[in-house]
Amino acid sequence: MAGVSAERCQAIVNLTIRKDTSLVRALKKLADFQCLFPGCGVRIPKRGGGFYIEVAHIEPVHAGGQSVLGNLVVLCPNHHKEFDYGEPVIERQELDRVQGLLNGRRFEIRLPLTN
Repeated sequence: MAGVSAERCQAIVNLTIRKDTSLVRALKKLADFQCLFPGCGVRIPKRGGGFYIEVAHIEPVHAGGQSVLGNLVVLCPNHHKEFDYGEPVIERQELDRVQGLLNGRRFEIRLPLTN
């Protein structure tokens, strides 16, 4: 990354290598490590035990989105990347659900909440 400032390198690392917060870990557990996108429900077993799943920001971090309830959704890697790189249109965003269109397909995702 010759010619790239140290600040830019740090920003790239922060965006790509974020450690799970306790909130993110709790959401994964509440979702039973399954993709919440309607009709998916995939659970990816890990070699060493447990399951792999990702948590996406509804409003992206680069656009000011934060890791808070109502802005996080548990997704498999495929739906996470489709959400990040596709065309999501968010019509309703609340603590317990997000509704809208993803690449022209309507969806409603129920978000797990901690009590």
